[in-house]
Amino acid sequence: MYSFKQKFVAYLLLTVSIVSSLFPKPAKADLWGMDIPLLIQIVTNTIQQVEQLRSIVGAGQDSLNLMRSINQGVNDSLALAQTIAPNQFSGIYSDWNNTSQALARLEEIYGAVTPFSRGKDST
Repeated sequence: MYSFKQKFVAYLLLTVSIVSSLFPKPAKADLWGMDIPLLIQIVTNTIQQVEQLRSIVGAGQDSLNLMRSINQGVNDSLALAQTIAPNQFSGIYSDWNNTSQALARLEEIYGAVTPFSRGKDST
């Protein structure tokens, strides 16, 4: 069975559709193309927004590629240091082979990092 809310919504939609069909709003169209400039402006604005979004996504991809390169450089440096002096890192950090393992281990030890923002009253 249908609940009261579902019945109410159905009756409300039916009433609105009947009333709107009894009093239709006339469509306005022009045979001489007076609405063409408005449509061109809408299309132009849409194209500008698409280009802006494309540039924003491109900048985000560039940043992501830069971060991946930095991460790869850090991992390569760790591997080079391990190759040069394999016994030098024989402390508690000896099993940290790359940055993702190091970050995971740091979160295990100290907990997840929470964002910090200074309020108006703190200096």
